[in-house]
Amino acid sequence: MQSHNSTSFGINRRSVLEELKIFSVVKNLPHDIMHDLFEGIVPRELKCILVEFCIRSNFFSVKTFNQRLVNFDYGQLELGDKPAEIDEVSLKKPETNIRQSASQMLLLLMITPFLVVDLIPQENHNWTCFLLLIKICQICLSWQIDLNIIDYLEILIEEHHTLFTRIYPQLSVIPKMHYMVHYPRQIRLFGPLVHTWTMRHEGKLSVVKKASCHGNLKNISLTITKRHQHHLSYLLNSNNTFINRDKYDCNSKNIVEMESDVLHYIKQNTHISVSSTIFKPKSVKHSSIVYTKGSIILLGKGNLYPQFSEISDLYVIESQVIIKVKLLETKCFDNIYNSFVVEELPQTDFFLIAQVPAFPILHIRKSFAQGNNKKYILPRQFIVI
Repeated sequence: MQSHNSTSFGINRRSVLEELKIFSVVKNLPHDIMHDLFEGIVPRELKCILVEFCIRSNFFSVKTFNQRLVNFDYGQLELGDKPAEIDEVSLKKPETNIRQSASQMLLLLMITPFLVVDLIPQENHNWTCFLLLIKICQICLSWQIDLNIIDYLEILIEEHHTLFTRIYPQLSVIPKMHYMVHYPRQIRLFGPLVHTWTMRHEGKLSVVKKASCHGNLKNISLTITKRHQHHLSYLLNSNNTFINRDKYDCNSKNIVEMESDVLHYIKQNTHISVSSTIFKPKSVKHSSIVYTKGSIILLGKGNLYPQFSEISDLYVIESQVIIKVKLLETKCFDNIYNSFVVEELPQTDFFLIAQVPAFPILHIRKSFAQGNNKKYILPRQFIVI
């Protein structure tokens, strides 16, 4: 029995942690949403809908999907995670999944509505199931989760699994789909699951992998250890440390004159000297969030919908970061695209960066549908309306 568990499940012995009365291997180990969702369930289900739409129903071709994928208007901060084109040959093989990294798959999941919605019937059970998966991922990626949303997550997972087994009877329910059933309980125990995922660990592992590609391979552990220590030493002895401070590029090239509207805001709302030098950096990193011109930020919740705005300029004066924004009006929530529809307002406003809620940067999305000039915002995290 022990030999069977070792070869089949990797269980060699009883964990010493089981000797603790307050610890349970079954209850106290949170699932990793990066491996469960973005390297398991999402690529599997995305392949299902592409097979259904491109091969069986022939709503559009893989070539059309790839053309839209290449020509999609990605945000500046998304270019590093731009998804790769879909291989039509591997799509027809039942034993293969779509090959993307976890970050690429996350981005592909969020932009898929804008790639295919105008090409498929609105009442499509395959697409309904996929939209449920997007909503589940949004909740799992949220930094903060209301207790009522956990109950909603339970309903979404039940609806998704029920619909999935009905429209894909030939496919089995894999263990990672079963793990999703435990997500609500684990959120109640440990908090938002995004805080316990391994995405950042994988990012750290990539640094280690790069260090192991060159140098002495006879003692690879020693090589990696030395290079890792050199890297940490560099971080600790430079401005790029672990201290959570604002980061921006301020030099003589981006010194600008004080504009009248900026001057008015500073006089009315701050104690900053108007005679100080003012810089206009290309980007600012604050609380691990990178703000750039053209990015969309969440200002808060209005009476009915969230309030968004578009960054038009960034200013740094006396180590204070001021953001100038163009206000956006949220018109409605579009269930087809699972996104908020926004319109640009003529008004502008200013905020100190510390006043902006900590929320991932957003981007304006546009549909490929002819005649549809609406601007959409699809947050990665769930926003309570």
